[in-house]
Amino acid sequence: MKNKLIINLLIILTISAFISGCIEEKEPVEEEKTTSEIAIDFISNLSNGNYLEAYNYFNSTVKSQLSIEQLQGTWEYYTGTYGEFQSIQDKIASNESGFQIVRINCTFADEYVITFRFVFNESKEISGFWADNIETIQPYTAPDYVNTSNFTEIEVTIRSKPWELPGTISIPNEEGPFPSVVLVQGSGANDRDETIGPNKPLKDITIKGYCMGSCIQKCYCS
Repeated sequence: MKNKLIINLLIILTISAFISGCIEEKEPVEEEKTTSEIAIDFISNLSNGNYLEAYNYFNSTVKSQLSIEQLQGTWEYYTGTYGEFQSIQDKIASNESGFQIVRINCTFADEYVITFRFVFNESKEISGFWADNIETIQPYTAPDYVNTSNFTEIEVTIRSKPWELPGTISIPNEEGPFPSVVLVQGSGANDRDETIGPNKPLKDITIKGYCMGSCIQKCYCS
């Protein structure tokens, strides 16, 4: 009888252990985010005003040089200048010189597309973040005073590899000689026309020289 009770007890304990093992809920294992997912999450947090959440993706070096308030001010500059954030168009991930790079193309309300570049360290922390390129969806329209029959534009390359500098020479369609002016755009993500939205100030200055009666040979480079 005693042996029978022991056997029955063992059976009950075995069944209980089996049942508890079956009904035990396993906590889902959260997969580690990719650098692309982190970059998208960063932009999403900024667009929703969650600046602390975005800020926490930075590494210690960036945090020592940039405050949360400065991050917020940077984002508000973009939305104030180019309109409210609309959407993420696409993403491009690459490895450059040993660094993990992610570029995110974002659309803004005033018809701009801004490419943000992220640099990640080995721990997938953001060690660099800035606007890589800013383009407008609005097409350029030449000013009313433009008369293209007054001048000819020629594409040129100044010097040789590896320090090639592309440029455009605009020459009046009259007999020279002419005084010359060289226009070079400022620092930053600018092209040879100093394009800002649908405006091209250096191009407008160049063509205005001929269309308004001045005879000046101009070269503007990028």
